[in-house]
Amino acid sequence: MDRLAVFGAVHTLLARYAEDSMVCVVADDLQWFDSASLDLLTYVAKVSAAERLFVIATVRQLAPGESQVSEQHLYQLARAGHGGCLRLGRMTEDEI
Repeated sequence: MDRLAVFGAVHTLLARYAEDSMVCVVADDLQWFDSASLDLLTYVAKVSAAERLFVIATVRQLAPGESQVSEQHLYQLARAGHGGCLRLGRMTEDEI
C-alpha cells in the first residue's frame, strides 16, 4: 500500500468517528516522531480542518540534530489545522 493510500485510510477512519462526536488526536512528544509520522499528522490536520476533528501536539525543544521535528514541520502542522503554537518555558513541579 502506498503512502498516500495509508494517509487516506487513516483520515477515513478518523472522519467516521467524527461523524458522531468530536475527535481529538493527541500527539505527544513530537520530537521522537520520524518524518513519515510527522507527514501523516500534518496530512490529517490539513484534510480534517473542516470536520469535527482536531489535533493537539506537544514537542520539547531539543538540541539541533536530536529531533526529526523542524520549525518547518511545526509551521506546516499549525497552518494545516488553522491553529498556532503556544511556546512554554520550563515548568516547575508545582506548575505541572
